[in-house]
Amino acid sequence: MIVAIVGIDGSGKTTQAKLLLEKLTKKNYNALCVNPIYLIVPFRFKRVPSPRKIKTSTSIGSLNWFLKMLCKFLGFWYSMLSILLVLVLSTRKIVVCDRFFYQFLYDIYVKKEKKLIKFLPQPHLTFYLDGDMNTLYSRMDDFDVQISREYYLNLKEFFDDLSIEYSFIKVNAALPKEEVSNIIFYETIKYLEGQYDEV
Repeated sequence: MIVAIVGIDGSGKTTQAKLLLEKLTKKNYNALCVNPIYLIVPFRFKRVPSPRKIKTSTSIGSLNWFLKMLCKFLGFWYSMLSILLVLVLSTRKIVVCDRFFYQFLYDIYVKKEKKLIKFLPQPHLTFYLDGDMNTLYSRMDDFDVQISREYYLNLKEFFDDLSIEYSFIKVNAALPKEEVSNIIFYETIKYLEGQYDEV
């Protein structure tokens, strides 16, 4: 089983992914938490220019153009290969994904990302942590708050659309951390028990 936790920056994805892993482990489920974007390129290389940094950069130099083209050329196949690795892991474990490739593709393929997302294997459950922009902004780190508010408003609209199209479970990220965690855990267990009942 694959569970993805998505949302814009500041929504608490990493915190909730870790809490879900802890709760599943306490219930003796064989679970693993990953950030699928860094399955191939390790997390320590995250300072290498990311699609978001390239997209939101005001630079119009040849290096930035080259990086954009490189991302467009490799981005979809990189995400597909990473998701295939997640699928392999999910044959023996519940894989909790801190993020998924929705924002990654959004940053690379302007107005084409939704068509490409249709080709990606989808998680069994996707939790969309949503909230008002002021709350989310107050939780962002120093780099994130430097990015324009317009970027986040457009990204939020993108996630809102996806949540309808792919039946994401929307959770209010402004709720207390433990309350959000309980909702995610309850829905995950409900899905798991439903799967066992069908078998």
